[in-house]
Amino acid sequence: MKLSPHRFQRIFTYIFFGMCLMHFFALRAPWHDELMILENLQTYQSVELFRQLDSVQAFPRIHLLLIQTLAQPFDYHLIPLRILSLLAMGAAFLLWKQHFTQSFSSPWLTVLGVMTFAFSYQLTYYSNELKPYAMDVLSVALVFAYLSHQKKIEGKNLEVRDYVCAALLPGLIFFSYGAVFMVWMVAWNYLLMLREDKGFLKIFFTSAISLGIALGLFYFADLRFSANVQGLHDYWQGSFICTQNFPCFMDTFFE
Repeated sequence: MKLSPHRFQRIFTYIFFGMCLMHFFALRAPWHDELMILENLQTYQSVELFRQLDSVQAFPRIHLLLIQTLAQPFDYHLIPLRILSLLAMGAAFLLWKQHFTQSFSSPWLTVLGVMTFAFSYQLTYYSNELKPYAMDVLSVALVFAYLSHQKKIEGKNLEVRDYVCAALLPGLIFFSYGAVFMVWMVAWNYLLMLREDKGFLKIFFTSAISLGIALGLFYFADLRFSANVQGLHDYWQGSFICTQNFPCFMDTFFE
């Protein structure tokens, strides 16, 4: 039997999803940080999640609210608590696989990319954890996919979906802190594209205004509650993001 690169891709895809499902149905006991997040979910009502979380925990608030909505009717069983992470990592894998296929000239390079996912213990492990890491992987994949799409639409007529995606992508910061470091690139790219084609003016403003609104809501509904906690303050400062006040926070993205 000849093992073609496409067959290898399927094999590694099965391995990846098989490992994710193995972790998922193993129902391993929550570790310390998961227990602390679970304590917040069980203690506070939905609106109360938009405050400083107990036990020095950080979690994107809308993401946390969505988990609470799914898990509360099932008495916070591990399956609904972790199902979003499983779905997010699975979707991220498929997006990256598609990108590998479209970007690499050799199908064997796609095999290599898929294999790195399949044999990454961390990726399969975090696909089943009450932490936002899987959503981080998905958010980066979504932004990267749109950045790749931006290259293809240079010199072409924009479609409604381009405007919709440009407006919605900044919303990823409510689900993933990793997206904070990525979503601004979309508006920046459109700003650069304006030099060659003024037709991108409307979508640039769409992206920039949406980004500004999202960053403002993110700061007042999430980040400001973590700014006074030393461990979380150091996390953001280490990433060169100012948390002292809102003007300082916004200035981070315009330096």
